[in-house]
Amino acid sequence: MSHGQKTKRPPRTPAKMSAPDTHEASPQDPTSNLPDSLTSAEFRALCSSIEASVGASVRASIADTVRTAVTDAIVPLSSSIDALRATVEAQGGRLKDVESGLSEYSDRLVRLEDTVSHLVKDNSRLRDKLDDLEFRSRRNNVRILNVLEKMELDDALTFVSSLLLEVLGPSGVLSSAPKLDRAHRLGRLPDDPTNARPRPLICCLHDFQDRERILRRRDKAQLFFRGGKIFIFPDMISSVSEKRATFLGVKRQLYDRKVRFSLRHPARLHVEHSGERLVFDSAGEAQKWYDSTFQQAH
Repeated sequence: MSHGQKTKRPPRTPAKMSAPDTHEASPQDPTSNLPDSLTSAEFRALCSSIEASVGASVRASIADTVRTAVTDAIVPLSSSIDALRATVEAQGGRLKDVESGLSEYSDRLVRLEDTVSHLVKDNSRLRDKLDDLEFRSRRNNVRILNVLEKMELDDALTFVSSLLLEVLGPSGVLSSAPKLDRAHRLGRLPDDPTNARPRPLICCLHDFQDRERILRRRDKAQLFFRGGKIFIFPDMISSVSEKRATFLGVKRQLYDRKVRFSLRHPARLHVEHSGERLVFDSAGEAQKWYDSTFQQAH
């Protein structure tokens, strides 16, 4: 073989691995006894056998676990329920007591309402009687306004008697000085009498007929005393005066319409219109009649 040529080696062939010895020891395979393939029926049968062998013990174990857990949870709830039941029973007893008390109070309230209703009626009747008695005690009284302060000096009784005769004597209302039971000023003397309105004079005439003649005369003509205009009014109780004052608005409207009217005791407005004589016990009724009568006329 010459030096210029290379020697060709034959290719190596991989060594053949010897087959494993099937007789060597290996871990036990639970499915080693199973056939290489299972039919559907055989698989279902296998599952049923596994379920039968394992299911019973699993179910028993689960049942014991659940039973223990439920028992442990119910024990505190049972004591709470017992306490709640006792509370509910106690509240039920209290509720019965409350219902009984409410029933009793309801009956008492009904009786109380009846009593109050009777008392209100009695009080109203007594107030009317009291007002009537007070008015009767004043029925001989008259009030004289706009007489200057201190003109009566220290003898108001003699001064008022001579005043009435001087004002009403020339018209024939009084033929002599009227007899008075009492006479005085009303209210406290103001700090500055020169700039304040004179306090009213009030007098009680001994003869009721003298009072009636005086009041009838003052409705017909203006009265003057020593150069000043004076006013004479009946002495009314406060409740009657307040009620009579409510008629001022409708009286002014009737006067503007030249409708004859008179305000009579205690506070009733008498109206003469179109041949009718109407009597109103409240200013609201009189105003409603006025509006319906004269507004419809327009």
